[in-house]
Amino acid sequence: MFGLLRPTIGADARRLPKSYMTIYCDVCATLSLRYGIKARPLIVHDIVSLGWLLAEPEGPPATFPRGNCVRGGVRSVPPAVRDPADRTHLLAALSCYAVGVKLDDDIRDRPSWHARLLNNLYATTFEQANHELSRRKFPLSGMEESLGEQQQVERQGSSDLETASGPTGRAYGLVGRRLAQMAPETVSADLACQLGEILGRCVYVIDAYRDADADRGVSYNPLCCDTSSTAASFNGRRVEARAYVDAQLRSADVLLNGADQRAQIRWSMLAQRLRRYIGLGTTAVTLNAVICLPCGDGAVAVDDKECTNTICGCCCAGVLLVSCCENGCCTRCCC
Repeated sequence: MFGLLRPTIGADARRLPKSYMTIYCDVCATLSLRYGIKARPLIVHDIVSLGWLLAEPEGPPATFPRGNCVRGGVRSVPPAVRDPADRTHLLAALSCYAVGVKLDDDIRDRPSWHARLLNNLYATTFEQANHELSRRKFPLSGMEESLGEQQQVERQGSSDLETASGPTGRAYGLVGRRLAQMAPETVSADLACQLGEILGRCVYVIDAYRDADADRGVSYNPLCCDTSSTAASFNGRRVEARAYVDAQLRSADVLLNGADQRAQIRWSMLAQRLRRYIGLGTTAVTLNAVICLPCGDGAVAVDDKECTNTICGCCCAGVLLVSCCENGCCTRCCC
C-alpha cells in the first residue's frame, strides 16, 4: 500500500468513507485476480482516490465486497461473476505502474537491497500492467514524457516548487482526464485534468516536505536545494511549501464552484487530509497496524512511512506482506 492521497471524514482522521473503501477493496481484489495474490500490496491510495473523486454517481456495483482479503479473497464471489469493470482494471494497472515508477526512482536515488528485491519480485507484474494500460488506450507516452521531465528537473537541481512538481502534476492530470472520460457524468475531462494536476503537485510537495530531513545531502529534494546550513533558512523553505500547497488547494476550490456537489464534497475530504499532512489543519496522530499474513507477526507505527520498514525484516517463508493503514481490511488500527 502506497501513497498519501486519501479522504478523511470531519475531525476523525482514522475513518474512511464506505464509498472509498468499496472502490479500494474492489481494486485490491482485482490486483489479486489479474496479477496474482502477491500484487495486493501494490495498491496506491493516490490512484484509488482519483478514481473515487471522479467516480460515476450511479456507476456499476463493485465486483468484490469490502474486506474481501479476510473473507476468502477473490473466492469471496463465484467465478462466473469475477468480472471487474474496465475502470477498476485501469485503476489496478495504474497502481502497479505507479509503484514500478517509484521503485525505479528509489533505485536511482538511493539504491538499497529492499528496493532491488521488490523490483525483481514484481518485474513481471509491472510488465503486465504496462501491457494492460496500452491495451486500454491509456496515454503511456505522456507518462513517459513526464518521467523524463522529472529526471531532468532532478539533474538540474531545481529548487522552484512550481518547476519541481510540474511533471508529477501533469502525470496525475493524465490519469484524471482518462478517468473522467470513463465517467463523463461527474466532471468534464478538462476539469478532471486540472484537479489531477493540482493533486499531483500537492502530493509531490508534501512528500518532499515529509522527506526533507532524510534527503538533506543524500538525494534530490527541492526543499533542500540552495539552502544554507542554518535552521532558519531550512524552516523558511518548509513554510514556503505549506503556502504552495494551500494555494494549490484553494485554486481547486475555485475551479469546482458550480460543479457537481458530490465532487465538491469529495474534494474537500481529500484536501482536508492533505492540509493535515503539513500542519495546515487539525493535528491528529494515527497509529498504523502492520501485519505479515503468512506468519501473523505485526507491529504498530506512528507514521505510515514506518510501516514498510517495520515489516520488511520479517524472516518467515511467506511472500505476501501487507501493510494496512486506516482501512481496517486486515487489522484494526489503534488510536
